[in-house]
Amino acid sequence: MPWRPSEPQAEYRDLNADRRQLIHVLLCAAGAGSTLVAGEAHAAALPLLDPKDPAAAALGYMHVAKSVDRVRFPTYDGKQNCANCALIALGTAIRRPCSLFPGKLVMAGGWCRSWVAKKKR
Repeated sequence: MPWRPSEPQAEYRDLNADRRQLIHVLLCAAGAGSTLVAGEAHAAALPLLDPKDPAAAALGYMHVAKSVDRVRFPTYDGKQNCANCALIALGTAIRRPCSLFPGKLVMAGGWCRSWVAKKKR
């Protein structure tokens, strides 16, 4: 008579599969979490963009959007700032990377003439 697993052994196999799946999910979540933390740490190490920087000056970048000269930049409407621009990195930090100024951080309350509205979901 051939050997066949009894019911308890089949249950243990199911538990082992569930345990392996749980460990896999936990390892993936831990890896994703460390990637996010590393990204935030990297962003924190970047220098703040100086408005006198040639690239910033060319785009009229200001740390505080409310101080934008409306005569010089008539496209500024008062509601625009880096935090609601599509070019700034996602997040809630006061200082964030912007795709226009690689390697530098901009103020979320800042503004430049390249402001692009974020698409509504």
